[in-house]
Amino acid sequence: MPQFEALKDTPLIRDRVYDTLRGEILTGGFAPGETLNILAISKQMGVSCAPIREALNMLTKDGLVDLAPHKKASVAVGTDADYKVAFELRLMLEPYALQQSIGLIPKAEINAMQIKLEKDYGTVESITDFFACDNEFHQLLYRYTNSKLLIATLDNVRTYTMRYFARRFDMIVAAKRTQYRIPSYDQISTIRDELREHAEILESVVQRDGDTAVRRLKEHISVNIGYMDAISE
Repeated sequence: MPQFEALKDTPLIRDRVYDTLRGEILTGGFAPGETLNILAISKQMGVSCAPIREALNMLTKDGLVDLAPHKKASVAVGTDADYKVAFELRLMLEPYALQQSIGLIPKAEINAMQIKLEKDYGTVESITDFFACDNEFHQLLYRYTNSKLLIATLDNVRTYTMRYFARRFDMIVAAKRTQYRIPSYDQISTIRDELREHAEILESVVQRDGDTAVRRLKEHISVNIGYMDAISE
């Protein structure tokens, strides 16, 4: 079981618990099918059981936790078929959302993301840090749509694809190593590939070039679908 630092009780404790547990599930700190002991987690975090239960209910809505009535909570297992559907939904919805929001994203936020991507390219080396960067970047592309439903749906769908990426990350790295025929190709190389593609998409956003931005985003998502197919063969 992962080790958690104690959290002081605050009005937002439920959200902090949610973020912590979600991060551990996405990065493999909790294994698929593993029981989530509410009492043990509450003791380790130094909070009551109530916010733990609330956070688990939120994670159930995300599809990351199974929490049936009168049963213990456990990490949802998920299937490759579920993950494939999630990637295909992203391929349909995220470019559509970007097309809707590209003219509405504040220039200041675009500039800040450019600076962040340049910094992240040289400093981000862990899968956990990469997920934080990836989430921030992709949310920028669609959170300025005028549809709360679309934003919420994409947040949920992307949670599934991030989880697949975490569970199959070593296999994705190995597949790229074989494809590129570079024996030294490693985890950091994969992260930098992803960040480089982010920078290319963002350059089109800077220019407010919706067609090019959408095309590059589709290519970015499709690459991972291709690796899914190669790994599952």
